[in-house]
Amino acid sequence: MRGDDEPSQVVLEGREPDGTTWSVDVRPDPTCDDGLYTFVRRTAADGRSARSGMGGPKLYGDDVVNVWAGRSDGTPPFILIRAVPSIKEATVLTNGGKTVQVTLSPEIEEFGLRFGAAALPEDDPPEILTVRLDDGRVIQGR
Repeated sequence: MRGDDEPSQVVLEGREPDGTTWSVDVRPDPTCDDGLYTFVRRTAADGRSARSGMGGPKLYGDDVVNVWAGRSDGTPPFILIRAVPSIKEATVLTNGGKTVQVTLSPEIEEFGLRFGAAALPEDDPPEILTVRLDDGRVIQGR
């Protein structure tokens, strides 16, 4: 990605039961107006590490959330989100029927967004993301 050496801001950190640690890093994406690069950096208990994520506009159109899901060799699959500040909760239902809670940051005023991430089960891809907003709306997407 262009500008990989530019500094980023850590907006969220976590640790999984298997010992994997992770952080969500954000910085401006100069390739588009109002764009952001958002990465999840993760380090497995055995020391293997990876960084993956997304660039582009903060949110697309009237969407309330922007989502990336994927994996890198040696680290668990992850979901990464950028969301409107009014998001209260986000969960992922996997193809196998497991519900995974997405950890959310507080609103990061500099970006006008909340960020979220969660490790996903091995070999059980995300099927449906459900978000709940302050106004009571529930929105689901694949």
